[in-house]
Amino acid sequence: IQEFLTLHVCNNGDARYHVDDASTGSVKIWHCIGPYSLYRNVNFVLKLTSLIYWRCWRQECRANLQTNIFNLDDQAPNITILQEGPHTHEEDDTVIGVDTTLQSLRSAIQQDPSVPIKRVYNNFARNVAQGGGDREHIPEFHRVRSTMTRTRLAHVPAVPHDIDEVSIHGHWKRTWSEDRFLLYKNNDWGVLIYATHENLLNLRQCKEIYCDGTFRTCPRPYSQYFTIHGRYRNRVMCFVNCLMTDRNIGDYRHILETLKVKIRQITRHRWRPRKVICDFELALIAAVETELPRAQISGCYFHFNQSLWRKVQNLGLAASYRRRPAVKSLVRKVMAIGYLPIAVVRQNFRLLRTSRRTQRLCRRYNGLRDFLDYFERNYLNGLFPPQMWNVYERDMNNRTNNSVESFHRLWNNTVSVRHPSLWTFIRCLKDQQATLENSVEAVDRGDPAPKRKRKWRNLEARMMRLKEEYNNGTRNLDQYWNAVCYGVVQF
Repeated sequence: IQEFLTLHVCNNGDARYHVDDASTGSVKIWHCIGPYSLYRNVNFVLKLTSLIYWRCWRQECRANLQTNIFNLDDQAPNITILQEGPHTHEEDDTVIGVDTTLQSLRSAIQQDPSVPIKRVYNNFARNVAQGGGDREHIPEFHRVRSTMTRTRLAHVPAVPHDIDEVSIHGHWKRTWSEDRFLLYKNNDWGVLIYATHENLLNLRQCKEIYCDGTFRTCPRPYSQYFTIHGRYRNRVMCFVNCLMTDRNIGDYRHILETLKVKIRQITRHRWRPRKVICDFELALIAAVETELPRAQISGCYFHFNQSLWRKVQNLGLAASYRRRPAVKSLVRKVMAIGYLPIAVVRQNFRLLRTSRRTQRLCRRYNGLRDFLDYFERNYLNGLFPPQMWNVYERDMNNRTNNSVESFHRLWNNTVSVRHPSLWTFIRCLKDQQATLENSVEAVDRGDPAPKRKRKWRNLEARMMRLKEEYNNGTRNLDQYWNAVCYGVVQF
Protein backbone atom coordinates (compact mmCIF):
# COMPACT_ATOMS: atom_id res chain seq x y z
CA ILE A 1 0.00 0.00 0.00
CA GLN A 2 1.63 3.24 -1.10
CA GLU A 3 1.27 6.22 1.22
CA PHE A 4 2.23 9.83 0.55
CA LEU A 5 3.04 11.45 3.85
CA THR A 6 4.40 14.73 5.11
CA LEU A 7 6.25 14.73 8.43
CA HIS A 8 7.42 17.69 10.52
CA VAL A 9 10.33 16.82 12.79
CA CYS A 10 11.70 18.81 15.74
CA ASN A 11 15.38 19.50 16.13
CA ASN A 12 15.34 17.39 19.29
CA GLY A 13 14.21 14.37 17.29
CA ASP A 14 10.56 14.26 18.41
CA ALA A 15 7.93 13.70 15.75
CA ARG A 16 4.21 14.07 16.47
CA TYR A 17 1.41 14.57 14.02
CA HIS A 18 -2.28 14.59 13.22
CA VAL A 19 -3.85 13.34 10.02
CA ASP A 20 -5.77 15.29 7.41
CA ASP A 21 -6.93 13.72 4.17
CA ALA A 22 -9.80 16.09 3.38
CA SER A 23 -8.48 17.91 0.34
CA THR A 24 -6.75 15.25 -1.76
CA GLY A 25 -7.68 11.89 -0.34
CA SER A 26 -4.02 11.08 0.46
CA VAL A 27 -2.82 10.95 4.04
CA LYS A 28 -0.91 13.98 5.26
CA ILE A 29 0.83 14.05 8.60
CA TRP A 30 1.59 17.40 10.19
CA HIS A 31 3.79 17.97 13.20
CA CYS A 32 2.76 20.89 15.39
CA ILE A 33 5.90 21.76 17.40
CA GLY A 34 8.81 23.88 16.15
CA PRO A 35 11.43 24.64 15.15
CA TYR A 36 11.22 22.02 12.46
CA SER A 37 13.00 20.38 9.62
CA LEU A 38 10.56 19.31 6.96
CA TYR A 39 10.75 15.96 5.21
CA ARG A 40 8.60 14.27 2.61
CA ASN A 41 8.73 10.53 1.96
CA VAL A 42 9.40 8.84 -1.32
CA ASN A 43 7.11 6.03 -2.46
CA PHE A 44 7.40 2.95 -0.33
CA VAL A 45 5.57 -0.30 0.34
CA LEU A 46 4.74 -0.69 4.01
CA LYS A 47 4.43 -4.45 3.90
CA LEU A 48 7.82 -5.05 2.27
CA THR A 49 10.09 -3.07 4.55
CA SER A 50 10.57 -2.33 8.22
CA LEU A 51 11.44 1.35 7.63
CA ILE A 52 9.82 4.44 6.19
CA TYR A 53 12.17 6.54 4.05
CA TRP A 54 11.70 10.30 3.84
CA ARG A 55 13.38 13.07 1.93
CA CYS A 56 13.40 16.82 2.29
CA TRP A 57 10.53 18.59 0.60
CA ARG A 58 12.97 20.91 -1.18
CA GLN A 59 14.08 19.38 -4.46
CA GLU A 60 17.59 20.89 -4.22
CA CYS A 61 18.19 19.43 -0.74
CA ARG A 62 19.47 15.85 -0.56
CA ALA A 63 18.68 15.33 3.14
CA ASN A 64 16.95 12.05 3.97
CA LEU A 65 15.32 10.51 6.99
CA GLN A 66 14.41 7.02 8.20
CA THR A 67 11.68 6.23 10.73
CA ASN A 68 10.03 3.13 12.04
CA ILE A 69 6.68 2.01 10.63
CA PHE A 70 3.81 3.34 12.73
CA ASN A 71 0.07 2.89 12.68
CA LEU A 72 -1.69 5.84 11.07
CA ASP A 73 -4.85 5.11 13.07
CA ASP A 74 -3.13 5.70 16.41
CA GLN A 75 -3.85 9.05 18.04
CA ALA A 76 -0.26 9.32 19.35
CA PRO A 77 1.94 6.76 17.56
CA ASN A 78 5.48 6.03 18.66
CA ILE A 79 7.62 7.56 15.90
CA THR A 80 11.33 6.82 16.19
CA ILE A 81 13.90 8.74 14.14
CA LEU A 82 16.43 6.07 13.08
CA GLN A 83 18.67 8.07 10.76
CA GLU A 84 18.77 11.72 9.65
CA GLY A 85 20.90 13.43 7.04
CA PRO A 86 22.05 17.08 7.07
CA HIS A 87 20.13 19.83 5.27
CA THR A 88 21.64 22.39 2.91
CA HIS A 89 19.21 25.21 3.79
CA GLU A 90 17.89 27.15 6.76
CA GLU A 91 15.06 25.93 8.96
CA ASP A 92 11.63 26.08 7.28
CA ASP A 93 9.87 27.87 10.12
CA THR A 94 7.72 30.00 7.81
CA VAL A 95 6.60 27.07 5.66
CA ILE A 96 5.86 24.94 8.69
CA GLY A 97 4.01 27.82 10.37
CA VAL A 98 1.79 28.25 7.30
CA ASP A 99 1.22 24.48 7.17
CA THR A 100 0.23 24.50 10.83
CA THR A 101 -2.19 27.35 10.18
CA LEU A 102 -3.74 25.46 7.27
CA GLN A 103 -4.15 22.38 9.43
CA SER A 104 -5.87 24.44 12.14
CA LEU A 105 -8.24 25.87 9.53
CA ARG A 106 -8.93 22.38 8.18
CA SER A 107 -9.64 21.07 11.66
CA ALA A 108 -12.08 23.92 12.33
CA ILE A 109 -13.89 23.18 9.06
CA GLN A 110 -14.06 19.47 9.84
CA GLN A 111 -15.60 20.16 13.24
CA ASP A 112 -18.41 22.19 11.68
CA PRO A 113 -18.30 22.19 7.87
CA SER A 114 -21.54 24.18 7.58
CA VAL A 115 -19.82 27.37 8.82
CA PRO A 116 -18.78 29.65 5.93
CA ILE A 117 -15.05 29.45 5.29
CA LYS A 118 -14.63 33.21 5.58
CA ARG A 119 -16.08 33.08 9.09
CA VAL A 120 -13.74 30.20 9.98
CA TYR A 121 -10.77 32.24 8.77
CA ASN A 122 -11.88 35.38 10.64
CA ASN A 123 -12.47 33.43 13.87
CA PHE A 124 -9.02 31.84 13.64
CA ALA A 125 -7.30 35.17 12.99
CA ARG A 126 -9.18 36.79 15.88
CA ASN A 127 -8.26 33.96 18.28
CA VAL A 128 -4.59 34.23 17.31
CA ALA A 129 -4.64 37.99 17.85
CA GLN A 130 -6.43 37.72 21.20
CA GLY A 131 -4.06 34.99 22.35
CA GLY A 132 -0.98 37.01 21.47
CA GLY A 133 0.11 34.48 18.86
CA ASP A 134 2.38 35.02 15.88
CA ARG A 135 0.34 36.45 13.01
CA GLU A 136 3.32 36.21 10.66
CA HIS A 137 2.34 32.67 9.70
CA ILE A 138 -1.30 33.47 8.89
CA PRO A 139 -1.59 33.73 5.09
CA GLU A 140 -4.10 36.08 3.51
CA PHE A 141 -7.56 34.67 2.90
CA HIS A 142 -7.26 34.60 -0.89
CA ARG A 143 -4.21 32.31 -0.57
CA VAL A 144 -6.05 29.68 1.49
CA ARG A 145 -9.54 30.02 0.05
CA SER A 146 -9.23 27.16 -2.45
CA THR A 147 -7.71 24.80 0.14
CA MET A 148 -10.44 25.61 2.65
CA THR A 149 -13.12 25.22 -0.01
CA ARG A 150 -11.85 21.76 -0.99
CA THR A 151 -11.81 20.71 2.66
CA ARG A 152 -15.33 21.97 3.20
CA LEU A 153 -16.69 20.27 0.07
CA ALA A 154 -15.17 17.00 1.23
CA HIS A 155 -17.18 17.16 4.48
CA VAL A 156 -20.45 18.87 3.48
CA PRO A 157 -22.96 16.97 1.37
CA ALA A 158 -24.38 18.61 -1.72
CA VAL A 159 -27.24 21.02 -1.04
CA PRO A 160 -30.50 19.28 -2.08
CA HIS A 161 -32.63 21.20 -4.56
CA ASP A 162 -35.46 18.67 -4.65
CA ILE A 163 -37.11 16.71 -1.86
CA ASP A 164 -36.00 13.43 -3.45
CA GLU A 165 -32.37 14.54 -3.08
CA VAL A 166 -32.58 14.92 0.71
CA SER A 167 -30.30 12.33 2.30
CA ILE A 168 -28.91 12.76 5.81
CA HIS A 169 -26.05 10.72 7.21
CA GLY A 170 -23.29 10.80 9.79
CA HIS A 171 -23.05 13.61 12.31
CA TRP A 172 -25.94 15.46 10.63
CA LYS A 173 -28.20 12.90 12.35
CA ARG A 174 -26.75 13.44 15.83
CA THR A 175 -26.49 16.19 18.43
CA TRP A 176 -23.19 17.75 19.43
CA SER A 177 -23.10 15.23 22.29
CA GLU A 178 -23.50 12.36 19.78
CA ASP A 179 -27.09 11.51 20.79
CA ARG A 180 -29.54 10.48 18.11
CA PHE A 181 -31.28 13.62 16.88
CA LEU A 182 -32.92 12.75 13.55
CA LEU A 183 -36.18 11.16 14.65
CA TYR A 184 -37.93 10.66 11.32
CA LYS A 185 -37.48 11.38 7.61
CA ASN A 186 -39.97 10.67 4.85
CA ASN A 187 -39.31 12.19 1.44
CA ASP A 188 -42.63 10.95 0.08
CA TRP A 189 -44.47 13.08 2.63
CA GLY A 190 -41.81 15.79 2.57
CA VAL A 191 -41.40 15.62 6.35
CA LEU A 192 -38.25 15.81 8.48
CA ILE A 193 -38.44 15.60 12.29
CA TYR A 194 -35.59 16.32 14.70
CA ALA A 195 -36.02 15.39 18.37
CA THR A 196 -34.02 13.34 20.84
CA HIS A 197 -35.51 10.54 22.92
CA GLU A 198 -35.09 12.75 25.99
CA ASN A 199 -37.09 15.47 24.24
CA LEU A 200 -39.98 13.06 23.69
CA LEU A 201 -39.86 11.91 27.31
CA ASN A 202 -40.14 15.52 28.45
CA LEU A 203 -42.83 16.35 25.89
CA ARG A 204 -45.03 13.54 27.14
CA GLN A 205 -44.94 15.05 30.65
CA CYS A 206 -46.26 18.37 29.34
CA LYS A 207 -50.01 18.85 29.66
CA GLU A 208 -50.01 22.05 27.59
CA ILE A 209 -48.67 21.95 24.02
CA TYR A 210 -47.91 24.97 21.83
CA CYS A 211 -47.61 24.71 18.03
CA ASP A 212 -46.50 27.29 15.49
CA GLY A 213 -44.50 27.61 12.29
CA THR A 214 -42.19 30.05 10.56
CA PHE A 215 -41.16 30.41 6.93
CA ARG A 216 -38.32 32.92 6.84
CA THR A 217 -35.52 30.57 7.88
CA CYS A 218 -36.89 27.37 6.40
CA PRO A 219 -34.30 25.68 4.13
CA ARG A 220 -35.13 24.62 0.61
CA PRO A 221 -36.71 22.36 -0.57
CA TYR A 222 -38.96 22.61 2.52
CA SER A 223 -41.47 25.42 2.93
CA GLN A 224 -42.17 25.60 6.69
CA TYR A 225 -40.26 25.14 9.92
CA PHE A 226 -42.88 23.83 12.36
CA THR A 227 -42.15 23.53 16.08
CA ILE A 228 -43.94 21.83 18.96
CA HIS A 229 -43.34 23.24 22.43
CA GLY A 230 -44.40 22.01 25.83
CA ARG A 231 -44.87 23.70 29.18
CA TYR A 232 -42.26 21.80 31.18
CA ARG A 233 -42.32 22.69 34.89
CA ASN A 234 -43.89 26.06 34.03
CA ARG A 235 -41.31 26.81 31.29
CA VAL A 236 -42.27 26.64 27.60
CA MET A 237 -39.56 24.79 25.66
CA CYS A 238 -39.16 23.58 22.09
CA PHE A 239 -38.97 19.77 22.04
CA VAL A 240 -39.81 18.88 18.42
CA ASN A 241 -38.50 20.48 15.21
CA CYS A 242 -40.21 19.67 11.91
CA LEU A 243 -39.57 20.64 8.31
CA MET A 244 -42.53 20.38 5.92
CA THR A 245 -42.99 20.81 2.20
CA ASP A 246 -46.80 21.25 2.47
CA ARG A 247 -49.24 22.40 5.13
CA ASN A 248 -52.27 20.22 4.48
CA ILE A 249 -54.35 18.35 7.03
CA GLY A 250 -52.66 15.13 6.00
CA ASP A 251 -49.18 16.55 6.60
CA TYR A 252 -49.99 17.72 10.12
CA ARG A 253 -51.75 14.44 10.88
CA HIS A 254 -48.72 12.52 9.66
CA ILE A 255 -46.44 14.46 12.02
CA LEU A 256 -48.73 14.04 15.03
CA GLU A 257 -49.29 10.36 14.27
CA THR A 258 -45.53 9.80 13.98
CA LEU A 259 -44.95 11.51 17.33
CA LYS A 260 -47.66 9.41 18.97
CA VAL A 261 -46.00 6.22 17.73
CA LYS A 262 -42.49 7.31 18.72
CA ILE A 263 -43.57 8.45 22.19
CA ARG A 264 -45.42 5.17 22.72
CA GLN A 265 -42.31 3.22 21.70
CA ILE A 266 -40.01 5.18 24.01
CA THR A 267 -42.20 5.74 27.07
CA ARG A 268 -44.65 2.80 26.83
CA HIS A 269 -47.41 5.34 27.40
CA ARG A 270 -49.80 7.20 25.14
CA TRP A 271 -49.31 10.87 24.34
CA ARG A 272 -52.39 12.64 25.68
CA PRO A 273 -51.88 16.37 26.25
CA ARG A 274 -54.80 18.17 27.85
CA LYS A 275 -54.54 21.43 25.92
CA VAL A 276 -53.12 22.48 22.54
CA ILE A 277 -52.61 26.19 21.85
CA CYS A 278 -52.05 27.21 18.23
CA ASP A 279 -52.93 29.86 15.69
CA PHE A 280 -56.12 29.76 13.64
CA GLU A 281 -54.85 27.48 10.88
CA LEU A 282 -57.69 25.20 9.80
CA ALA A 283 -55.47 22.34 8.65
CA LEU A 284 -53.58 22.23 11.95
CA ILE A 285 -56.76 22.48 14.03
CA ALA A 286 -58.41 19.66 12.08
CA ALA A 287 -55.31 17.48 12.47
CA VAL A 288 -55.18 18.07 16.24
CA GLU A 289 -58.89 17.28 16.58
CA THR A 290 -58.34 13.98 14.75
CA GLU A 291 -55.06 12.79 16.28
CA LEU A 292 -55.45 14.26 19.80
CA PRO A 293 -59.22 14.09 20.33
CA ARG A 294 -58.99 14.46 24.12
CA ALA A 295 -57.05 17.72 23.94
CA GLN A 296 -58.80 21.06 24.28
CA ILE A 297 -57.84 23.32 21.37
CA SER A 298 -57.35 26.97 22.24
CA GLY A 299 -56.56 29.67 19.74
CA CYS A 300 -53.76 32.11 20.43
CA TYR A 301 -55.32 35.41 21.51
CA PHE A 302 -52.47 37.32 19.92
CA HIS A 303 -53.25 35.75 16.53
CA PHE A 304 -56.95 36.41 17.12
CA ASN A 305 -56.27 40.14 17.54
CA GLN A 306 -53.75 40.08 14.71
CA SER A 307 -56.28 38.67 12.26
CA LEU A 308 -58.81 41.35 13.24
CA TRP A 309 -56.22 44.10 12.82
CA ARG A 310 -55.26 42.81 9.38
CA LYS A 311 -58.91 42.93 8.40
CA VAL A 312 -59.05 46.54 9.58
CA GLN A 313 -56.07 47.30 7.35
CA ASN A 314 -57.49 45.42 4.36
CA LEU A 315 -60.74 47.37 4.62
CA GLY A 316 -58.88 50.68 4.61
CA LEU A 317 -59.85 51.56 8.18
CA ALA A 318 -56.33 51.96 9.61
CA ALA A 319 -56.26 55.73 9.10
CA SER A 320 -59.72 56.15 10.62
CA TYR A 321 -58.67 53.94 13.53
CA ARG A 322 -55.74 56.25 14.30
CA ARG A 323 -57.61 59.53 13.80
CA ARG A 324 -61.16 58.82 15.04
CA PRO A 325 -61.52 57.84 18.72
CA ALA A 326 -65.01 56.44 18.08
CA VAL A 327 -63.72 54.03 15.41
CA LYS A 328 -60.81 53.00 17.62
CA SER A 329 -63.16 52.37 20.55
CA LEU A 330 -65.44 50.13 18.47
CA VAL A 331 -62.59 48.07 17.01
CA ARG A 332 -60.97 47.67 20.43
CA LYS A 333 -64.22 46.48 21.98
CA VAL A 334 -64.48 43.76 19.34
CA MET A 335 -60.85 42.76 19.96
CA ALA A 336 -61.42 42.70 23.74
CA ILE A 337 -64.62 40.65 23.58
CA GLY A 338 -62.58 37.55 24.34
CA TYR A 339 -62.18 38.79 27.94
CA LEU A 340 -65.92 38.58 28.57
CA PRO A 341 -67.47 35.47 30.11
CA ILE A 342 -68.20 33.10 27.25
CA ALA A 343 -71.90 32.90 28.19
CA VAL A 344 -72.45 36.60 27.42
CA VAL A 345 -70.23 37.00 24.32
CA ARG A 346 -72.92 36.55 21.65
CA GLN A 347 -75.50 38.68 23.45
CA ASN A 348 -73.12 41.57 24.05
CA PHE A 349 -71.80 41.53 20.50
CA ARG A 350 -75.38 41.73 19.26
CA LEU A 351 -76.06 44.68 21.58
CA LEU A 352 -72.86 46.39 20.43
CA ARG A 353 -73.66 45.93 16.76
CA THR A 354 -77.28 47.12 16.99
CA SER A 355 -76.55 50.16 19.15
CA ARG A 356 -77.32 53.56 17.64
CA ARG A 357 -73.73 54.69 17.99
CA THR A 358 -72.44 51.69 16.02
CA GLN A 359 -75.10 52.17 13.35
CA ARG A 360 -74.07 55.81 12.88
CA LEU A 361 -70.40 54.81 12.57
CA CYS A 362 -71.24 52.10 10.03
CA ARG A 363 -73.13 54.59 7.88
CA ARG A 364 -70.19 56.99 8.00
CA TYR A 365 -67.41 54.40 7.57
CA ASN A 366 -68.54 51.70 5.17
CA GLY A 367 -65.70 49.35 6.08
CA LEU A 368 -66.92 49.00 9.67
CA ARG A 369 -69.99 47.03 8.61
CA ASP A 370 -67.78 44.63 6.66
CA PHE A 371 -65.48 44.35 9.68
CA LEU A 372 -68.35 43.39 11.97
CA ASP A 373 -69.64 40.94 9.35
CA TYR A 374 -66.20 39.36 9.14
CA PHE A 375 -66.02 38.88 12.91
CA GLU A 376 -69.52 37.42 13.14
CA ARG A 377 -69.01 35.12 10.16
CA ASN A 378 -65.63 33.72 11.28
CA TYR A 379 -65.38 34.04 15.05
CA LEU A 380 -68.96 33.97 16.28
CA ASN A 381 -70.95 31.70 13.97
CA GLY A 382 -68.22 30.27 11.79
CA LEU A 383 -65.18 28.03 11.87
CA PHE A 384 -63.70 29.44 15.08
CA PRO A 385 -66.34 29.46 17.85
CA PRO A 386 -65.89 31.55 21.01
CA GLN A 387 -64.80 28.48 22.97
CA MET A 388 -61.58 28.51 20.92
CA TRP A 389 -60.52 32.13 21.44
CA ASN A 390 -62.22 33.22 24.66
CA VAL A 391 -59.66 33.84 27.43
CA TYR A 392 -61.87 34.72 30.39
CA GLU A 393 -61.08 31.44 32.15
CA ARG A 394 -57.46 31.26 30.96
CA ASP A 395 -54.52 32.54 32.97
CA MET A 396 -51.89 34.79 31.45
CA ASN A 397 -49.51 31.92 30.68
CA ASN A 398 -51.72 30.18 28.12
CA ARG A 399 -53.64 33.01 26.51
CA THR A 400 -51.17 33.41 23.69
CA ASN A 401 -48.40 31.74 21.74
CA ASN A 402 -46.10 34.63 22.65
CA SER A 403 -43.41 32.34 24.05
CA VAL A 404 -43.36 30.42 20.76
CA GLU A 405 -43.36 33.65 18.75
CA SER A 406 -40.43 34.82 20.86
CA PHE A 407 -38.61 31.55 20.18
CA HIS A 408 -39.07 31.95 16.42
CA ARG A 409 -37.96 35.57 16.54
CA LEU A 410 -34.78 34.58 18.39
CA TRP A 411 -34.30 31.65 16.01
CA ASN A 412 -34.57 33.88 12.94
CA ASN A 413 -32.01 36.25 14.43
CA THR A 414 -29.67 33.35 15.18
CA VAL A 415 -29.84 31.88 11.68
CA SER A 416 -29.64 35.46 10.34
CA VAL A 417 -30.26 34.56 6.67
CA ARG A 418 -33.40 33.83 4.73
CA HIS A 419 -33.74 30.24 3.57
CA PRO A 420 -30.30 28.93 4.58
CA SER A 421 -28.94 25.67 3.24
CA LEU A 422 -30.23 22.51 4.88
CA TRP A 423 -26.83 21.88 6.48
CA THR A 424 -26.59 25.36 7.98
CA PHE A 425 -30.12 24.89 9.33
CA ILE A 426 -29.22 21.54 10.94
CA ARG A 427 -26.10 23.07 12.51
CA CYS A 428 -28.26 25.77 14.10
CA LEU A 429 -30.71 23.08 15.25
CA LYS A 430 -27.86 21.29 17.01
CA ASP A 431 -26.87 24.54 18.73
CA GLN A 432 -30.47 25.09 19.78
CA GLN A 433 -30.69 21.53 21.12
CA ALA A 434 -27.59 22.10 23.25
CA THR A 435 -29.24 25.22 24.69
CA LEU A 436 -32.44 23.26 25.35
CA GLU A 437 -30.55 20.55 27.23
CA ASN A 438 -28.95 23.19 29.46
CA SER A 439 -32.37 24.77 30.13
CA VAL A 440 -33.97 21.42 31.00
CA GLU A 441 -31.14 20.64 33.39
CA ALA A 442 -31.52 24.06 35.02
CA VAL A 443 -35.27 23.53 35.48
CA ASP A 444 -34.75 20.04 36.90
CA ARG A 445 -32.34 21.30 39.55
CA GLY A 446 -34.77 24.06 40.55
CA ASP A 447 -33.14 27.17 39.13
CA PRO A 448 -35.51 30.17 39.04
CA ALA A 449 -37.14 31.00 35.72
CA PRO A 450 -36.08 34.15 33.85
CA LYS A 451 -38.10 37.18 34.84
CA ARG A 452 -40.74 38.32 32.43
CA LYS A 453 -40.67 41.87 31.19
CA ARG A 454 -42.23 44.41 33.50
CA LYS A 455 -44.92 45.37 30.99
CA TRP A 456 -46.21 41.78 30.89
CA ARG A 457 -46.20 41.50 34.69
CA ASN A 458 -48.08 44.79 34.96
CA LEU A 459 -50.56 43.72 32.28
CA GLU A 460 -51.26 40.43 34.04
CA ALA A 461 -51.80 42.16 37.38
CA ARG A 462 -54.10 44.69 35.73
CA MET A 463 -56.24 42.07 34.00
CA MET A 464 -56.52 40.00 37.17
CA ARG A 465 -57.56 43.06 39.16
CA LEU A 466 -60.22 44.02 36.60
CA LYS A 467 -61.58 40.48 36.53
CA GLU A 468 -61.76 40.40 40.33
CA GLU A 469 -63.58 43.75 40.40
CA TYR A 470 -66.10 42.43 37.87
CA ASN A 471 -66.65 39.21 39.80
CA ASN A 472 -67.24 40.97 43.14
CA GLY A 473 -69.59 43.53 41.57
CA THR A 474 -67.34 46.59 41.82
CA ARG A 475 -67.60 47.01 38.03
CA ASN A 476 -70.55 46.11 35.85
CA LEU A 477 -70.06 44.27 32.57
CA ASP A 478 -69.92 47.39 30.40
CA GLN A 479 -67.37 49.06 32.68
CA TYR A 480 -65.27 45.89 32.74
CA TRP A 481 -65.44 45.61 28.93
CA ASN A 482 -64.36 49.23 28.45
CA ALA A 483 -61.44 48.77 30.86
CA VAL A 484 -60.03 45.60 29.26
CA CYS A 485 -60.06 47.34 25.86
CA TYR A 486 -56.87 49.12 26.89
CA GLY A 487 -55.16 45.77 27.41
CA VAL A 488 -55.55 44.38 23.92
CA VAL A 489 -53.13 46.91 22.44
CA GLN A 490 -50.38 45.25 24.48
CA PHE A 491 -50.53 42.10 22.37
